Amino acid sequence: MYHISILFVGATPNYYCLTSYGTLELNACFENKTDLPCQTWSYDDSQYTSTVVTEWNLVCDQLYYLPLLQGLYFLGIIIACLIAGPLADIWGRRKTALMILGGSSHTTWVNHPDGSFQEEKWKKQKKYLRWIAIWNKPPGYSDELLDEKIQMFLKNEVKHEQFEEDPSSFTHIVQFILTNTKVRVKYILGKSILRRRLGLIVYPWMVTGMSYYGIFLSVKLLNASKYIIIVVASVVDIFIQFFAIYFFDKFGRIPTLMFTFSICGISGILIFFTQASDTIIRSTLTIVGKTLSSVSFQGLGLLGPELFPTPIRSEVFSIMDSFSKFGAAIAPFAVDLMSIIDYSLPNVFFGIMILLGGICFLFLPETKGIDVPETVEELKLASDRTVMNKLIKCCRKENS
Repeated sequence: MYHISILFVGATPNYYCLTSYGTLELNACFENKTDLPCQTWSYDDSQYTSTVVTEWNLVCDQLYYLPLLQGLYFLGIIIACLIAGPLADIWGRRKTALMILGGSSHTTWVNHPDGSFQEEKWKKQKKYLRWIAIWNKPPGYSDELLDEKIQMFLKNEVKHEQFEEDPSSFTHIVQFILTNTKVRVKYILGKSILRRRLGLIVYPWMVTGMSYYGIFLSVKLLNASKYIIIVVASVVDIFIQFFAIYFFDKFGRIPTLMFTFSICGISGILIFFTQASDTIIRSTLTIVGKTLSSVSFQGLGLLGPELFPTPIRSEVFSIMDSFSKFGAAIAPFAVDLMSIIDYSLPNVFFGIMILLGGICFLFLPETKGIDVPETVEELKLASDRTVMNKLIKCCRKENS
């Protein structure tokens, strides 16, 4: 939800420059060749009363700030992925998940003062908090009993030296993580089969993230209601996911991914040959591209972890997911900046990139029906199950 919120939070309504001379023609980015350029705009508030664009005037020369906001958001996700992956392999999945959930719950305390801004009357705030606390009281609750328990706890804990906080513990943890991550990265890059598979799989992840979020953001370029398109696309996406599970199990990961990448790329390129007035056709192609890119995400989530052994699976998956978020960070720039030249250019760009990503699957092995590898030696058993190797064998049989 947060990933696509910029489509509404950062919506750009129709606008024009408030010129200094009322007799001049209204223009979106007016330049009157004076020393003081246009600094004030008037926005159409028929659909949006306020967005990031209208509040900060992210139009004309400030247009690039809008995709920069979304790019910075995905940059934070990339950093989180690169940290969580190595931790999961070093400390274990459960401990890492509990640590992340605990940190997330503590960060919510930062938002608690928001209620003071929404409700300035402190008496009402106390009533709200007391009402919430009443429902959280356990059976047999007693303030006196709670005070006795707290005093008993403090007396027992003071006796232990471990109760004191070690200021250097955090530094040791960071050094431990960095050292182990460096060793694991060297191990991955030192094995040719791991290096080859990682190099082939990260590009499809990147273009899938780019096309998925890019197609979502390109909805604002259509002459149609973005609300209706997103609702229809989401409903179609829910139903198609059930069929996708069947296709991945029936036909395999590689053939299904090659099909989804091909159709998704072609649908993006076909938008270039449509007119701006072809609202139904352009909307249909957009929904098809968005749905198939979502299916591609599901397929990559199956294929990616099955290509690597268990000891480094979480770390490699975090790298792949980071590349997808890197592509997602590029998508807003492609949509907002390329649409200045032509409204269909972003979809064409996404279509070409995802078609090129489909080529990588020719060199990756099919993992359907194979046990998840535990060691690097087990990876070599399925190395010949690639589409390219099958094509080479067929050509050799025909020649012989």
